[in-house]
Amino acid sequence: MIQSQPYVPTEREEAFVKGVEDPPYKREIINGLAPFFDEKAPQDMMDFYSEDEVVQLRVLSGTNRDVESRMPVKITRHYYELAKRSPSIQRLVKASPDETQDLTGSEDPGHQMDYSPVEGLINK
Repeated sequence: MIQSQPYVPTEREEAFVKGVEDPPYKREIINGLAPFFDEKAPQDMMDFYSEDEVVQLRVLSGTNRDVESRMPVKITRHYYELAKRSPSIQRLVKASPDETQDLTGSEDPGHQMDYSPVEGLINK
């Protein structure tokens, strides 16, 4: 039986590893809508929701149409930076009162059954 030896890095590898910086990564995750309601989100992120959106979301809070009861609302600095320049990404990451207008959902929201070769079968 061959016994494996512990790996010993070369001087060149050790020098490289010593030169690697490990800066702290600031995630700045905002959990929930409360930081926007209470104006405690980072100042530059406060304009992510308009005043009207904040009012609409606050009115729905605690009701059967509460956005946060359906899905957790979170956003990181990275997605905020992407979304502030892209209405398409905003549609994906921003909580919206419109999401709660019709809570019945769709049996086939992607309309995959329209393309099924056999009724009731989805090939994934």
